[in-house]
This record gives sequence, C-alpha cells and structure tokens, in this order.
Amino acid sequence: MTSERELYKSIGVRGYESIACWRKDGTFHWKLSAPASCYRCLQCGNLAVIRRGTVDRIVHPPRIGMDRTQLFIKTPRLNGRLCQQVLNAVLPHGVPKCNYTKSFATFVIALQKMLTIRDVARHLGVGTGMVRGIDKSYLQKKFSKPRLRDLQVIVIDEIYVGSKKQLFTIVINWITGAIVFVGESKGQHALRPF
Repeated sequence: MTSERELYKSIGVRGYESIACWRKDGTFHWKLSAPASCYRCLQCGNLAVIRRGTVDRIVHPPRIGMDRTQLFIKTPRLNGRLCQQVLNAVLPHGVPKCNYTKSFATFVIALQKMLTIRDVARHLGVGTGMVRGIDKSYLQKKFSKPRLRDLQVIVIDEIYVGSKKQLFTIVINWITGAIVFVGESKGQHALRPF
C-alpha cells in the first residue's frame, strides 16, 4: 500500500483508485477511477449532484523510468441539482480542458531548459503542439504581468516584423533587459495602454 501511494505521488495522481495496469509496446498503461473529491458541480461547486455515467479519459503523466505512461481515468458525468447541467467532473491534479497532469506540465518545463520542443515531444511520445501549449501557458503565467514597481530606466523601440507592415512598439527595462510591454503599431497611441 505504501509503495502504491509513493507511485501515485511520483506521477502526481494522489487519491485515485487503481483498477488495473499493464505494459504494452514500451508504454505503461494504468486504469484508474476518479476520487470522491471530484464529485461536485462545476458551475456552482455544490456537492448535490446526480451521477450520469462515466467517460474514459486518456491523460499523460510523467514517464516511469524509460516507459511512456498513459492513464485511463474513469471520469464521472455529473448533473448538478441546482443548475441542472450535465458536465464531466474536473480531475484533481489534472490541467482543466487538457489531457495531461500538472506534474507532466512541470516535467515538460524542466526538460525544455535542456532540449528543443521537438526533442521533448519525441522523448515523451506526444505532439509538439502539446509541448508548445504547455510552454505558452507557463510563459504567460510567469511573464504576462511584469513587476513595474522596481522599474527605473526604460528604453522604447519600434520594431518591424514580417512583410505586411506589422510594427510593434516595445518597452524594455534597461537594467535587466526584460521586455515590459509590447504595443501594436507605432507612435504615442501604441503606448497608451502602458
């Protein structure tokens, strides 16, 4: 039981119930059922729900050793008694509206410090679109709202991108070199949102 708990912890799916597991063609498949904590309405968060069957979801966790890993999770469909909508339950430790876990996204970000997007995708056995999406959401979360309190010296520049007269006005923190703001077009009106 302790070893199974550690396995859950290592791939980031604590609280799930194991149904079956097997290995085929270098891939470790693990069938799980969603924990009781996800039985709540998505719209209002109420625990008063009616079960309307299940949906099998394929979710990517981090690799186990050299094997790719796939989780088959029986996800309940829930009907909220107050809002009367039937929706799939949100899986704990999973990224909403995506087919990978939070630990998989963390693993991808760590690999991208050493490998290209194509190499990460090839190593994990997923598409480059998934890796790009994880990278984009990470960069947006980390750099979309830069701290302006410590801004002392700025540089404003206009750059030309592409052949369709696309111009951007960028504001750069002179001390750190970080881009603080990007405005479309050129001139004073491009800086008004900043």
